[in-house]
Amino acid sequence: SDDFGPRIEQLVHKVNKPFAGYAFLPAEMSLFPATIPTSHVFRGNDSRVNSIVGARNGDTISTTGRAGWLIFGPYIPLATGDYQVTIRGTLGESGLAAAHMDIVADKGNCVIAECVLEEPGENGCFVVLPISLKASYCDVEVRVWVNDNTDLQVSMIEIIKRNPETREHFNTA
Repeated sequence: SDDFGPRIEQLVHKVNKPFAGYAFLPAEMSLFPATIPTSHVFRGNDSRVNSIVGARNGDTISTTGRAGWLIFGPYIPLATGDYQVTIRGTLGESGLAAAHMDIVADKGNCVIAECVLEEPGENGCFVVLPISLKASYCDVEVRVWVNDNTDLQVSMIEIIKRNPETREHFNTA
């Protein structure tokens, strides 16, 4: 026995009759256990983070004076468990103007959590939100809604799996 669990037996197929004059060689396949990431980081220039009313400026997505979804995505799978979702960025002169966010799955039909954005401190966090998933989802999405007076830039979304026994990654520091 090795680190990859039970051995996979090699399958061998003998070609008795060549097809159109060509013999096919049997394929060899190896299977390894998948590693599930414990943290996901998406910057504003990541193509998995989209915008309807914002504009990409380098590694941020900025408001443009229009109301709507500033960011949405990345549509990632998350297993059952505890996570911490952080949205980082900077605030402009006009401020938040009631900007809010939600975390959804199942094509937006399942609202996992929602909250109002807060003025970022020195760490640049608009939101640090612990969530607990009671089921696994294949399309988790973080969305930020802004109105036409909101003035902010989103630079990063972080989704970190928390260890419930040690509260690892739970602190905002």
